[in-house]
Amino acid sequence: MCGIVGYIGKRDATPILIEGLHRVEYRGYDSAGIAVMRPGGLQVTKCKGRVRDLEAMLSKRFKGAPGIAHTRWATHGEPSDDNAHPHCDTANRIAVVHNGIIENAAAIRARLVAEGVSLRSETDTEVLAHLIAAVKTDSLADAVRQVLQGISGTYALAVLDAEHPDVIIVARNGGPVVLGVGEREMFVASDPAALVLHTRRVVHLDDGEIAVVRADGFETSALDGGVTTKVPSMIEWTPGSFEKGDFAHYMRKEIVEQPDAVRRTLSGRLEPRFQTTHLGGIELSASDLLGIRRVKILGCGSAYIAGSMGAHLIEELARLPAHAEAASEFRYRNPSSNATPSTSPSASPARPSRPSRRYRRSNAKAVGFSASSMLWVARLVASAAEVSTFMRGRR
Repeated sequence: MCGIVGYIGKRDATPILIEGLHRVEYRGYDSAGIAVMRPGGLQVTKCKGRVRDLEAMLSKRFKGAPGIAHTRWATHGEPSDDNAHPHCDTANRIAVVHNGIIENAAAIRARLVAEGVSLRSETDTEVLAHLIAAVKTDSLADAVRQVLQGISGTYALAVLDAEHPDVIIVARNGGPVVLGVGEREMFVASDPAALVLHTRRVVHLDDGEIAVVRADGFETSALDGGVTTKVPSMIEWTPGSFEKGDFAHYMRKEIVEQPDAVRRTLSGRLEPRFQTTHLGGIELSASDLLGIRRVKILGCGSAYIAGSMGAHLIEELARLPAHAEAASEFRYRNPSSNATPSTSPSASPARPSRPSRRYRRSNAKAVGFSASSMLWVARLVASAAEVSTFMRGRR
């Protein structure tokens, strides 16, 4: 889990990117880096350590736009200056920041080395910069698209090209990417928290989408080149929503805010007369619910913990077999089940998506929801079980 921030517009990108990194540092904090466009090409600074360490390294002359920045949680390679993002090609023309895992990176690295490419890091991300630079095309979007078609794994990424200084290319497959729409300026992030200080108009990319981001707008398309349409939406959060306030740390703030969060989650969703709930987005008919025989709950991190509690509640209330499993491992299995809720924490809403798609291909029912609503999903399943028992009793 890593944090991505990007900016394109007339302002200096550096303070915007650094401020955004501080807001997404919860997504990774073993190294950080920044790349901005200058008249002479890309200028890149990165280091092992926290965002404040990166900020201390930047000189007052480190200015430019557009720019991209990253804070890392190490997966491929230890925390180090070399392994920090952004990663560049040999000529420092292409800069890439990436959240996810390139599963065929080892084979690509071996091929690049055999071709004489000198790799500077141990990461999977660096191969993307070299591959994009090697594509012979006048369109950066086409180069990125061509490279991604040969990639296996998950990614949320942003790309800068010194030869195309008026554009940032972003893409998503399994990792969150959100665009912020400003006044003749655009923002890119892995979390809206990095954007709310500047705009509340956002666009969320879907898996398999690429966006060409310019200062005056954006264009989205599918990985195969087909045009897609996105309409900006308004987010309700304010900059203060993401501040620690008087709390010593964010975890303490989240603990104290849980009662209000639960009240907001339940608002308008409880039906006291029938002792049931209304959960938008769970499009299961009565017959679907009555047909559930087993429930498997997928999640990562805190969502997995919430799922474990949900499985316990489903078994206790609905008397149905239920089990929680880490989505990151589940994707490598080939199971059979007829109900698959996917939980996800707010930090990484798409993590369980690939395991869920595996279930859908086997004609199982798959639904997604936030970790905070796990109790109410359990109650929904329990309500169906009670109806089923009543109907069997009548027969």
